[in-house]
Amino acid sequence: MPKTTLKIMPLSIDSSPIKKAKISSDVFSSLFHNKNSGYLFVKKNNKGTVLIAEPSENDNGKNYIRLDVTTRILLGVRVGDEIEVEEVKAVPAEEVLLVPTEKLGIASRILVNVYRKMSSAGIPTRLIDLIFKSLNGDRLIQETHYLLIEEIKKTLYHKPILQGEEILLYSKLVDDTLRFRVEETIPEKIVFIDKDTVINIGAVRKA
Repeated sequence: MPKTTLKIMPLSIDSSPIKKAKISSDVFSSLFHNKNSGYLFVKKNNKGTVLIAEPSENDNGKNYIRLDVTTRILLGVRVGDEIEVEEVKAVPAEEVLLVPTEKLGIASRILVNVYRKMSSAGIPTRLIDLIFKSLNGDRLIQETHYLLIEEIKKTLYHKPILQGEEILLYSKLVDDTLRFRVEETIPEKIVFIDKDTVINIGAVRKA
């Protein structure tokens, strides 16, 4: 499939969900004939990712690709750099293994977040402490693990992912951004998350 090189420009996070990019409309038309969007592989040096590309009418004739700050950080690029792009195909993922780059401690971080919000709501500290003491530790870990996987699946739904890439995901559960490496996908192709995809979280791997 045809490749081209585009100049990186900023994209507001507010204007585009995760794993999205906007490219000059004329370039978009040459890559994705008669489509409203398509999967775009972008690569700089040894780092690459797959994004959902959409046309940017305001950039017609400028050979721009607009990437949000998170994508630029993960690719190690800056505004003004040039990056190689290519149209690609993606298939539904059967299974995906995500490995955190640091110890998550999800259960304790959720508790801290909940404690802070309950305190802000004016609930007496003594009552909050009684509620927390009544929690079953093992059950809490299991439930928070399940909730995290459901949250990740919802965030990545219909988004393309590539084995070996790193992704940054904001979690409302912990009110923080979590970093994962896509360790394995089945099949071993460019895939996207759908309703039947099984997502697993593996042991910590340092970045």
